[in-house]
Amino acid sequence: MLDKSNELLESIDSKLDKLIAYLRFESFAQLKEALPKLLDTPEKRLVFQACDGKSGINDMARTINISPMNVSNWVRKFESQGIVFSNLYKNKKCPLKIIDLNDIGIAVPKITNQNGIKGEEIGESTETNNQPE
Repeated sequence: MLDKSNELLESIDSKLDKLIAYLRFESFAQLKEALPKLLDTPEKRLVFQACDGKSGINDMARTINISPMNVSNWVRKFESQGIVFSNLYKNKKCPLKIIDLNDIGIAVPKITNQNGIKGEEIGESTETNNQPE
């Protein structure tokens, strides 16, 4: 009985993976065109990229040095545009982006601290990104 349940779950998982891959393929060109228009400032790109599905608004704001109010407002706007959705992580509502900006060739600015010094990047892809900052 347990083996059949595991087989069924593996089959469902495989089918969902294929469906997700197909949807990503179908929407790739549209996202590549729409996201630069929707994420028209470096700050919006940072907020979007920080939507990792594991961090809440306050955690994101602290990490990227942008006010929690701005982060919250932009995340709500991103949700209404369908490019971010809510993910429940450890009993906390956390925004999750539908695609990583690095995956579609959109440069993600480095985080700037209070002194204006640029530091780490958010969500760096392991692939090389030749996009200018």
